[in-house]
Amino acid sequence: MLTHLPSRRSRRPVMLHLILLAWLAAGLATPAAAAPPAPSTVNGSVNWITPPQAITNGARVAYPWVGIDSNNATHVLYTTGLAAPVSIRYTNNVSGAFGPADKEIDSVKGTEKSPFGALAIGPNNVLHIVYADIGNSEQIFYRYSTDRGATWSPKVQISSGGKARSPHLAVDQSNTAHIVWIANPCGQYNVYYREWSFSGGLSGTDKPTLSCGTYQNRPQITLTNGVPQVVFQNGDEVYYRRRVSPGNWIGANLSNSNGVFSGNASIASDGGNNLFVAWDEGINGHDILFRASFDGGQNWSSTLNFSNDPVFSSSPNVTWSPTAQRAYIAWEDSAGSADGNAEIWEREFDLNTKDTTAAYQASHANGRSRWPTIGAGTSRADITWMDDTSGTFQLYDLGGQVIGGGGGGGGCTGTLDLDNGASQTRNSTLQGKITPSCPNGNAPDMMQISVDAPISSVTTPAPVAYNANPTIDAPTAGCDHTVYVRLIQNNSAGTPFQDTIKVDSHIDASTLTANPHMLGLPTSYNQIGLNDAYVNGVGGASNGAPNYTRDRLFFLGVNDAGDCTGLTSFSVLGSLSAPISTNGYASAIALPGDSSPVAHTITIIISDTIGNQQPYTSALIYDPADTDPSDTVTNTLGLPVLDMSKNPVVTGPASATSIIVTLNFSNISVTDNLYGKQGENLPDGKQFWGIWVANSPTDILSNSQTLNWTPIQIPSPDLTFSVQWSLFSGLSNPQDRRAGDYFVYVRFLDGAGNPSAAALKAQITLAPNFSVPTSYVPAIQK
Repeated sequence: MLTHLPSRRSRRPVMLHLILLAWLAAGLATPAAAAPPAPSTVNGSVNWITPPQAITNGARVAYPWVGIDSNNATHVLYTTGLAAPVSIRYTNNVSGAFGPADKEIDSVKGTEKSPFGALAIGPNNVLHIVYADIGNSEQIFYRYSTDRGATWSPKVQISSGGKARSPHLAVDQSNTAHIVWIANPCGQYNVYYREWSFSGGLSGTDKPTLSCGTYQNRPQITLTNGVPQVVFQNGDEVYYRRRVSPGNWIGANLSNSNGVFSGNASIASDGGNNLFVAWDEGINGHDILFRASFDGGQNWSSTLNFSNDPVFSSSPNVTWSPTAQRAYIAWEDSAGSADGNAEIWEREFDLNTKDTTAAYQASHANGRSRWPTIGAGTSRADITWMDDTSGTFQLYDLGGQVIGGGGGGGGCTGTLDLDNGASQTRNSTLQGKITPSCPNGNAPDMMQISVDAPISSVTTPAPVAYNANPTIDAPTAGCDHTVYVRLIQNNSAGTPFQDTIKVDSHIDASTLTANPHMLGLPTSYNQIGLNDAYVNGVGGASNGAPNYTRDRLFFLGVNDAGDCTGLTSFSVLGSLSAPISTNGYASAIALPGDSSPVAHTITIIISDTIGNQQPYTSALIYDPADTDPSDTVTNTLGLPVLDMSKNPVVTGPASATSIIVTLNFSNISVTDNLYGKQGENLPDGKQFWGIWVANSPTDILSNSQTLNWTPIQIPSPDLTFSVQWSLFSGLSNPQDRRAGDYFVYVRFLDGAGNPSAAALKAQITLAPNFSVPTSYVPAIQK
């Protein structure tokens, strides 16, 4: 990357400082002569990324026009073709590179040497273009795109009568296009003006001057506070006009060259009262001249010679950088050229200091570099031009990063402290402290404040009265927030400044309270100490409903869900307080409350490092196997009860050729003291969560400690159902996995994993040469 340096090509005097003379006495008097040369004193505000990039490859191109949207994507309108038909085309680098978006806008027949069209970008990145239909209708047409150039509206005819040429446009805050062009219905080309709006369509046609006897050419338009401002060639002079009302335009002769040719004028504004105009004039071999107005065109500065050398300079183009608060001017000039052909140069005018940068040479290749246009976004600038260094004119683009005012100073700047300079805060309403620094020592009168978005122009966001201690609402989303401030004094806007603070006004956490025995808990969770076996009628299943527990324990998981300052600890009322590590917390802890078999409320209070606290509340049903510890006789009051009077059975195939068999259940009726009655809405007989199944190669007691039980959830408990089962499940001894008899034992589970005391049994014979699937998942069938 190259930054503007305060150096200049050897064939010119050192570039001069723009000295603004005192305002002309009143009205629109003839401008005064330029001040004598003086050194430029400010650095450039763009890091240009060299070398330039060729963004077309093929037919001859000409007359590019560049614009940059609010996302800093570059959009270019241009033409291709040396002979008819000529294609009017559009491209952009929205995808990160030029080329894929290239498309034809229209096809025309004419090939005359005249600018075909122009492009402008309005609010919400709406693209607007105008172009001349040369050789066909000979009229001016307008189109727009609301999706960044992917699709375009039908074309709208703007002009009527006579040949129309040299269109240009500007767009206001309502996306109304203000269009100018030249046409010759009265014998000489004159300038015409018209508006097109989404809501109102086309306005009537207007003329900035009534001058049918004088040749006019190359109009350009900009807006100051919504007021159209136009410059154009009028005879051999450059005229300026602003629209007071329909049919009423006033202005001045900006060039006042007394018969020396002046033309190819370009105009830009900051959207407020500041205007910037450049043109080329037939003096000193042809030079680029510049003037500015700071009151909406009522008065104009003295004239500055931007080139001031004996070689040919032409085709200036002006744009405004809201970030740098500068006007950027590009032009073609054979100074600095190795082969005597035109090169592209660029220079900046600083609004605050009224000074200029040294000129920067943008092109260096052999061949002709012509017709530059320049654009600026919030952080990107581009110069495009046509260059025949390859033998055929192609479109070149030089992009760069806008880095601000380049250290030139000027205007009010300052510092911002949020919440007394704190790096983080719990307050979503921020208290700011602005310490201004103005060259004249006085206070600013207006300011702009923007949160999390750089200030894009002097009108966005809208200026408000200056307040050294503003109150700023931070967005509820996100952590780090940057507040941007620009100070304004006497309509002069300074360089923006900013401060960043971390705002953490709430807890961002995820919690899980669940059955400590269930499957699917985090892998870091250690279930050691939990009884998931079944010996002599004691124990239960290693799965169950998430909102039940058979122990006075529950699983607690706590994780940081993007908390801005990070979680530090938690406490469970009536149970435990503990720190939260980087990996979160996952463990079984004591269930709050007494030993009642009911839903127990769990309140978790989580804290972060900045002092925020937030409660998370849930409930877990305590369902122990023994709800009456003093009862030493039955000891089964908390277990699901399988009604043996219904003659429940489980059957499988008498002989199986695969270890995967289907177990068929019938006459099943299970009732539980809690499960099915706590929101599950299961009637008596269907109050079970699932089944507990074990295999044995020998017929043993169903409560034998040698059995390895597997829980299987039954989503819809009923009188009959079927389950696919593996006869090898739970058999770790290879000798037990063989052909022969197998005994399958089944108990019924409630949501807490408590098994029924009663068990069912089925006997299945596995035939020789049986098959063993590589994998299987138990399947439940109705």
